[in-house]
Amino acid sequence: MIKVSEDHLLSLLYFTDAVMLFLYSYWCSEQASGKTRPQDFVTSDRLREQVLHTWERETRKEDATDDEKTRAKGMVGLM
Repeated sequence: MIKVSEDHLLSLLYFTDAVMLFLYSYWCSEQASGKTRPQDFVTSDRLREQVLHTWERETRKEDATDDEKTRAKGMVGLM
């Protein structure tokens, strides 16, 4: 399980931000070169999968409110 902070949600948001920045940097690189390079995206597969699975676990938490589960489901969709 990934964790960088005592606050579980904050840690998960840090990792989600990292995934988005990775993907954005790949997209910018493709735009600059004018060529698609799908192999670059593969380098972030493990991080993306881990973050996705962690968000999926958030949707199944029994002690979470409906709003918290809805937000987590939105992040699953983003990932």
